[in-house]
Amino acid sequence: MNIGFDGYWAVFNHTSRGNLCRSMINAVAKHAPKNKFIIYSKISSENRHLTSLLANPSVIIRQPRYGLINKLWRWGDGLGKDLHRHHVRIYHGLCGLLPFRKGGSHAHWVVSVNDMECILNAKELGLWTRIKEKCALKHSVNMAERIVTPSQWGKNMIMQNFNIDASKIDVVPPCIDTNFSKRVHDDAKKALASQNGLPRRFVLVMGPLEKSKKLLDMVKAVQNLNDKDVALVLMGKSTNYYRHVIRPYVNDHNLFDQVVHVKHLHTVDLPNIYQQATAVLCPAQHEFYSLSMLEAMASGTPVIVNPGTMMAQEAGDAVMVTTDDSPKAWREAIDAICASQELHDSLSARGRDFAAHHTAERTAQALLDCYNKIED
Repeated sequence: MNIGFDGYWAVFNHTSRGNLCRSMINAVAKHAPKNKFIIYSKISSENRHLTSLLANPSVIIRQPRYGLINKLWRWGDGLGKDLHRHHVRIYHGLCGLLPFRKGGSHAHWVVSVNDMECILNAKELGLWTRIKEKCALKHSVNMAERIVTPSQWGKNMIMQNFNIDASKIDVVPPCIDTNFSKRVHDDAKKALASQNGLPRRFVLVMGPLEKSKKLLDMVKAVQNLNDKDVALVLMGKSTNYYRHVIRPYVNDHNLFDQVVHVKHLHTVDLPNIYQQATAVLCPAQHEFYSLSMLEAMASGTPVIVNPGTMMAQEAGDAVMVTTDDSPKAWREAIDAICASQELHDSLSARGRDFAAHHTAERTAQALLDCYNKIED
């Protein structure tokens, strides 16, 4: 059977969104090699993400034949015509989008909904962006025969906001690379720290440096820690919010030694930085699943989350949950882990156990079960 994937995020995105898409493709391709998996994406050149995907012999990539502009190809008839030409049985929109028209294709449509920022975090988006993304998402969930989401929390959000029947939604938990559970050598840690100016002790926030991450609250929490030797490392692409809010605050309060920005690390270096961190902070409130949280837990690093979020509900006692979402509550949680090696080690052990269940086999089986429901 030929199964097609929207490759936009999988090929080009360097964040956890892209990692989530790539891990899903790799998992199902590895454990169902009799199928052919076709990634649809316009590509400008070879890159490491594409190379890793194509390392699996059952995975191929196809560029637009009908349509010169990537977005128009993905949304209009062009993609549907290519699906028909390649005899694709199932097409999976990995980033919450399906074409507005099938273009003659008879493929069954599946869509992944990994977040609903356009609804749950609408205040942080511009009016046009909010309207455009909400309309596209509504179209996709209504047109899809099956909807895939990474958590029960996400499933509940989709049901509530789009009036979708529960039987149409499948929970496919993400998987993490086994490299995160392997111990990184001390020499490699020292080299990475030297190259990127990492402090000796730090807590870490991963992902795009957006307002939705509550980064200013994280800066204020670290600013008032009892242990002044602990710094905050922000790892992610610089944004207008970082340049116009976070950096001026750091400058005004002379926090140059306490707040460090690392723009980007290669995927192979992520276990290294996780294992150096005292804790990983996950302040985002609207994510359906945090891949960086799982990666940190697999690396043996304690994770701190907000109450009432998916991460707090799904992970239970494998994470530390703050009393509320205030800077004071985050400061108290960080101070507790920094002050108690016993607490640190206990969270580390429980986190490793929780992450160990998120295997490629489990992800692949859940996704294949979803596809089989369509075929049946």
